[in-house]
Amino acid sequence: MITHKELDNGYKYIEIENSHAEAKIALQGAHLFHYQAKGKKPLLWLSELAHFEEGKAIRGGVPICFPWFGPNQYNADLPQHGFARNQLWKLMSAQELADGSTHLQLILTPNKETRAVWDSSFVLMF
Repeated sequence: MITHKELDNGYKYIEIENSHAEAKIALQGAHLFHYQAKGKKPLLWLSELAHFEEGKAIRGGVPICFPWFGPNQYNADLPQHGFARNQLWKLMSAQELADGSTHLQLILTPNKETRAVWDSSFVLMF
C-alpha cells in the first residue's frame, strides 16, 4: 500500500507498506527516514531531535547529498551537503509490483532556488 501523508505543519511524505517491509520517504529531499523489514527491527537511525519542517534537513535516515558533500569548499554560506536534501522532489510514479515489492520514482530538476547556488543543468532521479 502506498499512502500520501502530511503532518499538521504541511510536511509531506509517502508511507509504503508491502509484504516485505514498511518505509517512509519525505518528498523534501527524497529522504528515506524509516525502513523496517517485516518481523525485524527498524534499520535506520533517526534522531529524537529530527525536525520535519520545510527547508530543514532531517537528522538521520538516508539523505541525498548533491551537488557536494559536507561544507561547500568555495562558499561556507551555502547549505551543508548541497541543496537536494532541502528541495521538494516530485513523485513521478508509484507502483506495487506482482512480487509484493514497491517501486517509487522521484525527480528533482533545476528551479529558481537551485540556480541561485548552482547554475548548472541536472536531473536527479531516485
